[in-house]
Amino acid sequence: MHHANVHAQWRSYPSQPRRFFSVELANRALLLVRRVVGDMMEAYGDLLDLHERLEVARQRNSKRRIELIHAELARRVDRFEGYLQELIDIGVEIRDFERGIVDFPCLAAGREVALCWMYGEPSIANWHELEEGFAGRQAIELLMAEEALATGR
Repeated sequence: MHHANVHAQWRSYPSQPRRFFSVELANRALLLVRRVVGDMMEAYGDLLDLHERLEVARQRNSKRRIELIHAELARRVDRFEGYLQELIDIGVEIRDFERGIVDFPCLAAGREVALCWMYGEPSIANWHELEEGFAGRQAIELLMAEEALATGR
């Protein structure tokens, strides 16, 4: 199964005008984001499963089965895209559908960074530079200290 192929078509999903979050605002938004990301992850898993079933049906040249799976895929894609749109409307950026990694755009210490959250984490506890991504996550306290120095607070 080629997860990258299924994932690639949503990487360029249209986004809203940029919204920036403070740590406090991002943590408040997590109440909704957590629920929607959980639903999105389940829907994504369903799409991967259906894609695998479609490949098997194609290998067996089962035209009727292919038609049924295509119809189910269309319904499930609509559901998945609804969750994506909810997250886009909130203003977050989805980075990983399977692990539920979401970035909250943030302006801190005079530059744009990402407050990084992964499904299952209780709150926003990490951030990263835009070009570093998930692998470059650092403790939120470092960003807050840097912001305090930059603003003199």
